[in-house]
This record gives sequence, C-alpha cells and structure tokens, in this order.
Amino acid sequence: MAKRRNSSNHAAVRSLAAGIALSWLAPLHAAWEFVPQVGLLVEGNDNPRLQVFNEDEASRAILDLRATISNYGERGSIFIEPRIRSSAYSDSEDDDLDNDDILIRSYGQYAWTSVTAGYYSQFERRSIQSSEFVSSVPDDPDLPLPPDVGTGEVLFFNQDQDTAWFAPFVEYDLSQRSALRFEYQTIDVSYTGPQLPDRGDFREKKFYTGIVRHVDSRTDVTARAFVSYFEGDVNQNETDTAGVEGRFTRPMSEVWTFSLGAGVQRSDFRFIEFPRKLVDNATSNVVADVEFRQRSDLRTMNLRFAREIYPTGSGFLSEVDQISVFVEQDFTPKLSGRFGIRYDDIAALDAVEARDDRDYARADVEFRWQMSQRISLLAGYQFTTQDFPDQPVPQATSNALYFGVNYRGLSRIQQ
Repeated sequence: MAKRRNSSNHAAVRSLAAGIALSWLAPLHAAWEFVPQVGLLVEGNDNPRLQVFNEDEASRAILDLRATISNYGERGSIFIEPRIRSSAYSDSEDDDLDNDDILIRSYGQYAWTSVTAGYYSQFERRSIQSSEFVSSVPDDPDLPLPPDVGTGEVLFFNQDQDTAWFAPFVEYDLSQRSALRFEYQTIDVSYTGPQLPDRGDFREKKFYTGIVRHVDSRTDVTARAFVSYFEGDVNQNETDTAGVEGRFTRPMSEVWTFSLGAGVQRSDFRFIEFPRKLVDNATSNVVADVEFRQRSDLRTMNLRFAREIYPTGSGFLSEVDQISVFVEQDFTPKLSGRFGIRYDDIAALDAVEARDDRDYARADVEFRWQMSQRISLLAGYQFTTQDFPDQPVPQATSNALYFGVNYRGLSRIQQ
C-alpha cells in the first residue's frame, strides 16, 4: 500500500507541476531558447563509499548531459533544465557504484496587473551516493542550497532515491508597498529496494501565508505564518507543526545585500519506538538565518549561517545548524573558479533519537579554462567527511580529484 500511495502522490505532484508550467506558455511571446551542455569527466576517489574500516580507492568516468529550455517575456519567464548524469567505474568490484541520475529542475513566474504567480519544482532519481553526499556548490546561486534529507546511511549503493519537490506561490498587491503572499511546498521522497531500519520513505506538506512590505526602495520586510505535516514510514512518525517567521532584507552597497530571518515553531509528534512503544510529545524550536550576498561583474558570493528544521529519511524532522559559503570568481577573461564549503550539524527533533545525530561537511573547488566560447577544460577537488558523535564509529573522510572537458551552447540571454 505504501508504494502505491507514493506512486499516486508523485503522479499528482507531476500533473500539478505540468499544469502550472503549461499555463505560462500561452502568454510568453518571446522566442524559446534551447542551450545544450555536455560534460565528460574522469574522477579518482580514495574512499567513494565513505567507509571507515574498508577504504577502497576507485576511479570512474562521468557523462553529464543537460539542456536549459527557457522563455522570457515582458511579464513572465519559464526555465526548464532536464539532466542525466551517468557514472561508470573502471573496476568490476565497484559495479554497485555505477549509477544514472535523472533530474528535472524548473521554475517560472508571471505577473498580471496586481497578481504575480510562480513556482519552483525539482524531480530527481538519484543514486544513494549522490543523494547522501550532497554538494556545497548550488546549481543556482540565487536559490538556497537544497536541504540534506539523507541519513548518512551509506550501505546498499544499488538503491535509488526518488524525490519530488514542488513549491508554487501567489502574491497579491494590496498597495504599491504591500503584498499578500501565499506559498505551498510539498516534498515526497521514496527509496527503491527494501526499506532499511534507519532509512525510509517520507512526505512533508507546508502552507505559508504572509505579508510582504516594501518599506522603501531598498528595504523589504516579510512576516508569515505556516502549518506543516510530516509523515515518515520508518517509525510511523506523524508530526504537525505551526510557526511564525519574519525576514528583513536590505542592500548594504551596490554589490552587497544583507538578509536576516528568524522565527519560532511548535511541533507535535507521534512515532513508534523500538520495540512497539508509542511516543507522543511536543517541542518548540527557534529558527534563524543570516545571509550576505555579493553580486558584481567578476564575483558571486553567498555566506550563510542558519538553524533550520528539515525532514529526513531517518523518520524524524531534524534540527540543522548550517554554515555555507559559495564563491564564483572570474580571474581573467578565460580563467574562472568556483569554491564551496558546507557544514551541517544534524540532530533529530527534540533529541528523541541520538543515534541519528550526524555531522556532515563538504568542500568543493573547481577551476575552469575557457578554450573557446563553447568549450572549456575543468579540474576540481572534493573533500567529504561524516561523523556520528553518539556512535562508536570514527569519522569517515574521502578525497576526490577530477578532470574533464565541457561543451555548452551559446545563450542569447547571457550575452
């Protein structure tokens, strides 16, 4: 029944996303743009399974195919990016690590006279290696890093994680300076193969309503309330949450922007604890984040400190303290670099299950040499580490080096 229900939920979300996306097509009159991209990489990793006692070096070839399909008009825009990332390891003993990741990312918005509507969606089928070892480099620096919904369970690499994330919004102008905003977010995650004791399917639905106030031409203030429902299959967890949040955003200079958010929420949760004990409790939490952004001709930078609540495959909502840094820099007209650091301190909500507490860190460095307008050479390094402080397991680390070539078609919008 669980698998049938998950399939139904995925189909419903995809249908809703497709309907909203299609509603953008009619009003957009500008020409559609199609930009293909092909990458071929060779990577060596000293511990691709992120194991402690059984480190095993391995190398792989990666084929990365993607295309951006976009349309921009006077009132609206739509962006769709399908992507396939295929990995093949050189040794037969690493065949369980071979994988094909499929991702479709899309967002868009359209403005009428007093109403603006938009959405963001992401549908993925990723290997356990991809879904558990999240990157510190965002696909889009203007969007937040995706939540780490994994568990740190790095066994059974022949499994896949299916994720459907859909977030539409509607904003209604009350006056020249104030707007009423409604948002809905749903995430549905399932795993192929047998359910593990510490990792399983889960779903979360969240509804926001709030006021956006343009205090002046430089300052925005947002206040909103929300309710959410989380359901985890591992322990039959059901969590109802309600909360309020506020955000202040203001440019500090022509290239720097400062943003501060804070809120409080209360969660009522019920789950089954081994062997068959029902736990029914409630807790309150404070969430907050501070972010600095730089946007200049040569540099894009994001610096963020946050405490947030995420759903995870462990069957619990998790309290996450996060630090993330991202820098994209043009050194010369041909040489550029990207640098990312991410640290997540993850603990089950209300400390109900210390066994799932986890520290995860990731660092990414990449340099790119533009041989021509379409072809570039790239080289990079990735460092990943994971630690379970309440388990008698040492910290695990991995180091990866990669080299490759990338082809990307020309974009009229970016020229």
